[in-house]
Amino acid sequence: MRVGGAVGAGKVTVSVTDRGRGIPPSKRPQVFEPFVRSRDSRGGSGLGLAICRGLVEANGGEIRLHSGTDRGTTFTVSFPLVSQPVETR
Repeated sequence: MRVGGAVGAGKVTVSVTDRGRGIPPSKRPQVFEPFVRSRDSRGGSGLGLAICRGLVEANGGEIRLHSGTDRGTTFTVSFPLVSQPVETR
């Protein structure tokens, strides 16, 4: 697994990549839907990615899937950069 990060174009982005089998094209449109589980799921409710999407979007961000069959999968989360007030004491 590889984790990366970047800042640019007014966004901060974090990506997580695995080297697994990838997600079949027919399953990709559904991965962020509740109760959808992977083909070799060993438990779990299928809520993890749906919850992630909800949290990311509720905070003004976006989550994307990049996957190729037999090439692994990358999930990318981006949030807009927001200026924070400077606290003085």
